[in-house]
Amino acid sequence: MSQVARLEEKVKKQAEKVAREEERLNTYQDQLQEAMYSTFITCQASSQIRFDEALERAFGKMTKPHTSQESNDTRRTE
Repeated sequence: MSQVARLEEKVKKQAEKVAREEERLNTYQDQLQEAMYSTFITCQASSQIRFDEALERAFGKMTKPHTSQESNDTRRTE
């Protein structure tokens, strides 16, 4: 077997391993997302806290993105 053929085989095997790991990663990400959603729903349903408080408890404190309004509004007012 030539060196090129051996390297091609190694690359093929590594690509297969990467594909399997990506599948596992996607599965874990889905499970995490489902667990976070379930935690949020449980927290919200079992308490009298506000919606935003339940979000914060389930997903952590989130900062609000700073949005700048454009002063160059191109709408016509006739």
